Amino acid sequence: MTNDVLLDRLTICSKCESYHLKVCLLGHITQSWLGCPKKKFPPFGNNFGYAEAKKQVPIAKPKCCGVSLKQLSWPEVVSEFYRTMSEWIKAGTPIASKDEHTRRLNICRICEKYRHFQCELCACVMYVKAKLESAKCSAAKW
Repeated sequence: MTNDVLLDRLTICSKCESYHLKVCLLGHITQSWLGCPKKKFPPFGNNFGYAEAKKQVPIAKPKCCGVSLKQLSWPEVVSEFYRTMSEWIKAGTPIASKDEHTRRLNICRICEKYRHFQCELCACVMYVKAKLESAKCSAAKW
């Protein structure tokens, strides 16, 4: 599959009501050779058909410890970043040791709020945040 085809598919998918947070809620993998289950784009090649539409996954509200959380807006993301960086600068810009960084990342990787290197609670890139000695986990796990 060429990059042009993939980019065309992603553009089509991003406008679809069944596409949420870069995932097809019908279970279709955009990079697959199969066509869109809603037939918005064809299969790649003659030997493939359309993806079977699975029951659409409902969009759940984010939860932590049983409490519903609202999705962060960009101003809230920027505010969290500013708060974290301000605390780090006030602390003298300390960097976590390699062992501490690894420990923190291991905790993040098994957390239900960790998605694609990012925390759903604060929207931080955890590989970077875990390196900041003064940073604190938004879920209070480290």
